[in-house]
Amino acid sequence: MKLVVLAPHFAPDSAPTGAVVTRIVEQLAARGHRLHVVTALPWYRDHRVVEGFEGRLVRHEDTPWGRITRVYPFPAEDKRDLGARFAGFAGFTALSAVAGARAGSFDGVLALSPPPTLGVVGWALGRARRAPF
Repeated sequence: MKLVVLAPHFAPDSAPTGAVVTRIVEQLAARGHRLHVVTALPWYRDHRVVEGFEGRLVRHEDTPWGRITRVYPFPAEDKRDLGARFAGFAGFTALSAVAGARAGSFDGVLALSPPPTLGVVGWALGRARRAPF
């Protein structure tokens, strides 16, 4: 089965969500599933894109179990700036939607949040492809 996984963080990002999603993907891959992970460029620890990942809005990595598409997360320098955080979530969500739409054919969608907007993207992708969400 081929699954699209939408998640805000994935290894090597240090966010706790990234550790959980990475483990889920590893377990699904061990069971023979093909996966396309759509996630953010690593940024969580310092609220800026990690050195070596900067300079591009989208990056692709091919793995033995599928593909990782990393999109720019639009991090807010000040976590208390709700306007900047909202704009960042909106930008990340839009790029994730485009990357998910380009994932080719798939049998199901798994979306994790925050941001809750990834759930909307996952639902829309599943509905467009008639795949379970």
